[in-house]
Amino acid sequence: MSFNYKTPNGTIFIERNVVCFKPKEGDKNEIKIQSNISASILIGDFPMYVVVGCVDGNVISIEFPSCSQTVITRNQLAKIKSISALPDTHRYLTLTVDDQGSVLIYDHLYNKKVIYSPPLPSQIISVEYFYPLCVMLFSYADGRSFVWSLDTGSLLSTLQYSVPQDRIKSTIVYQTI
Repeated sequence: MSFNYKTPNGTIFIERNVVCFKPKEGDKNEIKIQSNISASILIGDFPMYVVVGCVDGNVISIEFPSCSQTVITRNQLAKIKSISALPDTHRYLTLTVDDQGSVLIYDHLYNKKVIYSPPLPSQIISVEYFYPLCVMLFSYADGRSFVWSLDTGSLLSTLQYSVPQDRIKSTIVYQTI
């Protein structure tokens, strides 16, 4: 797979296992990843990150333009299926889903895992973000749904909110086709 991202400082090219940053002025920087890249996304403004997911389960965050790298997972996931950005209210958070249905929400600004949900026997079919509640709804093919708090990173048993429902906004962050 190959990906291209245009930024105010230059262009980021991704192909197979190489991430290349070509600034508007100066020499390009090339970063080689051990495994082929299966998913990627560009997030943030300043700092800006390219998050890449690999076929071996690694997820790596690369800050631009410095090109500093952080390995988020080290073979803890299966082949990365999708990396999605959360809405602008949480602009430095990404949602990663692997082939087995594990879900990881990671904060790149503070370098920490916010939520990790291991694979369940049933396939995950969607992840929905609710604002201003700051919760995530994980829905599975067998009809089960789980609500997670972005503030605490914990699984919530019930969703309770006293404001009328029309004030709650929802965004689908991940959905199987």
